[in-house]
Amino acid sequence: MKFQTNTCPLCNKVCTLKKIAGVTVFSCPTEAQGLPKPKSHYEVEFDSKTEIQHIILFPFAIDTFGNSSKSRVYHAHNTEDQQKWRLVMEVPVIRAEEESKMLERINKLVTFL
Repeated sequence: MKFQTNTCPLCNKVCTLKKIAGVTVFSCPTEAQGLPKPKSHYEVEFDSKTEIQHIILFPFAIDTFGNSSKSRVYHAHNTEDQQKWRLVMEVPVIRAEEESKMLERINKLVTFL
């Protein structure tokens, strides 16, 4: 496995394991701030074909696929009744680390928003 699953690299809390429709999901108990519905700020999900790391550092989200050399950075924007994520850039893989360091790095990358 390419991504950290025992503890959350953002906050060092122990990740929980669950299986949903054949997909194994490790998630941190810490909820991302600023979202209308509760969601973990760090998740790794995988099945027999794909491994994906999801990180939410509101208003940004980062998805990294296990078989890719790039990370996708998304920015939240609101429509009339819901929140949507818009892809703003693909960058070389962003490694998960302490939350404040990651936010600092993302803010340096995404200077145009």
